[in-house]
Amino acid sequence: MSSVTAQNLIDGAWATTPQTFESLNPADSKETVGTAPLSGAAEVDAAVAAAKKAFHTWRELSWVKRAEYVDAFAQLVKRDTEELSRLVTRECGKPLNEGRADVIEALHMAQYIAGMGRMPTGLTISSEIAAKDAFILKKPKGVIACITPWNFPVAIPLWVVLPSVLAGNTVVFKPSEETPICGHRLAELFHEAGFPAGVINVL
Repeated sequence: MSSVTAQNLIDGAWATTPQTFESLNPADSKETVGTAPLSGAAEVDAAVAAAKKAFHTWRELSWVKRAEYVDAFAQLVKRDTEELSRLVTRECGKPLNEGRADVIEALHMAQYIAGMGRMPTGLTISSEIAAKDAFILKKPKGVIACITPWNFPVAIPLWVVLPSVLAGNTVVFKPSEETPICGHRLAELFHEAGFPAGVINVL
């Protein structure tokens, strides 16, 4: 399989850095899975600024509309299950069946979060005053940082990224330096799914 040249995804655009590093196949250290950007403070600042800007319009969408983006992403994960499974095996070092289990877990999480977009999101509580209604509404907080480990490089990021964006937050996602190509592949799928610029940034 060919080596991948990963890039950062910042404000909906692909970006490189002057310095890069290699991700090697742990089962065959002579094989380069890909090269990834060696990002620093400037890239982090740009990603956070993009997420802050996107937050103002993303938070105004309904839960149902935001869930439609998550569902589009889920369809892409389902389409690319085998490709993603092989990538996890190459970069993470798992047997293929374990790589596939990681991807299937990711798919199930994406499907679950998409379904949550049509579920009740608030609570009603009993009021001491009969003429008043008391209720709790969940509101987005802002920019969420997502820093993930290497061992489940496709599933674990989605445990944070997808619930965050469904709730109206925006995200800066930093995959493990041990599995940056898996992170880049997720970025490609976020981009293909049509998430607006700045909603999900990947470094």
